Amino acid sequence: MKDSVRNVLQFSLFGVPMTGADICGFQGNTNEELCSRWMQLGAFHPFYRGHTIRSARPQEPYQWDSVAEASRKAISIRYALLPYWSKLLWYAHTAGTPLIRAPFYEFPDEASLIGVDEQFFVGASLLAPFLAPRPFPLASYSRC
Repeated sequence: MKDSVRNVLQFSLFGVPMTGADICGFQGNTNEELCSRWMQLGAFHPFYRGHTIRSARPQEPYQWDSVAEASRKAISIRYALLPYWSKLLWYAHTAGTPLIRAPFYEFPDEASLIGVDEQFFVGASLLAPFLAPRPFPLASYSRC
């Protein structure tokens, strides 16, 4: 999961806006906690899908109740952000700005942010730090 953030950041800087990881990992088996966290993280990538090789055990969200619940919450936020995503895609198309941005992209004068690759911005306004295990902060989320 950590590598997927680095890869999405790299492709964004390369000018490839529609990037994302195979949620829960492509090769090998995942576990409930990792899959839950990855479903939450992936909702803030431009390309969001679950995909794995045939030899891995099933890892769809409905395989675990906690993953299904985390996925529902993350997807509802993703849908609420569709107007924002649309604006970001327009800017990526017309100006070449990345959808997913490393912290140093938003704060170029901060030399200490050059090596930060575990957090990212969605556009200029939304910071999405989801790598550390903790409860998903959506308990007070309400629809707009």
